[in-house]
Amino acid sequence: MNAHAVNFKYRPADQKIDLGDTDQYGSGIGFSVVKPIVEVRSGIFWIILPSETGAIMKVLVVDEDLILSDVIGFTLRRAGFEVTFAFDGQKAYERWQIDMPDLVILDIKLPVLDGLSLCKRIRAQRSTPVIILSVQGADEDIINGLETGADDYIAKPFSPAQLVARVKAVLRRAGMTPLASNMNCGDLSLDLSRRAVQVLSQEKNVRLTPLECRLLEALILNSGRVLPNETLITHIWGVAGGDRVMLKQLVHRLRQKIEPNPATPTYLENVPGVGYALVKRVAQVQSDLK
Repeated sequence: MNAHAVNFKYRPADQKIDLGDTDQYGSGIGFSVVKPIVEVRSGIFWIILPSETGAIMKVLVVDEDLILSDVIGFTLRRAGFEVTFAFDGQKAYERWQIDMPDLVILDIKLPVLDGLSLCKRIRAQRSTPVIILSVQGADEDIINGLETGADDYIAKPFSPAQLVARVKAVLRRAGMTPLASNMNCGDLSLDLSRRAVQVLSQEKNVRLTPLECRLLEALILNSGRVLPNETLITHIWGVAGGDRVMLKQLVHRLRQKIEPNPATPTYLENVPGVGYALVKRVAQVQSDLK
């Protein structure tokens, strides 16, 4: 690994690296430290870099090679994308369900659930664009990948510039636009751009903190499903940022804002020892007719 690569891998994300004519910042990864943490926390971590244009598109990168994943993530973040990572097929499927990324980049050879099976699962449920990135570059491999449902197939090794161009081309063909800023579940309406939630049954509008907004976003996307504690912790704080006590406190604060009676919650339900679920409730309209 050359000096620049070592600098990038192990410098903190907020520390500049002097490259002469240009400056870059460290990745903040430090794989010798992060890999054990990632494995403990279900093999997923995420990094966000706001787009220069303000339109952030989400890309999920799925590859068991941590260093290659970081290179792909760095390349896409510099192009203005938000990037999330998973290192086995099953965890990638769970992350895809929670984050609803605009595009998925995956390898074929993945632990637990292989890339082709993951692609089939995604394609059976939604039309999320999928790009396969694999060392298997024979014609039959490419044809098999495309027939499985992938929108593009890139053989390793690849050019970072080509990868960004392919990602943009696939998104254009899919007619992708930035994610909607409003999400609804029953009589709850979440405005992501303003970080505010409207509770129709109580005729009130309340502002949320960034963490409260991220929690409610994950619950709305999975309304009616119980999300495991660890999945929510990873989604809200990242790999090493939160724990169950912090999650419980965050849930308590959100209940204070949206529940008619926080002591007996009707929206945000807890399944002891498992996680939390958002119950869809429809506002009752009072009729003037007697």
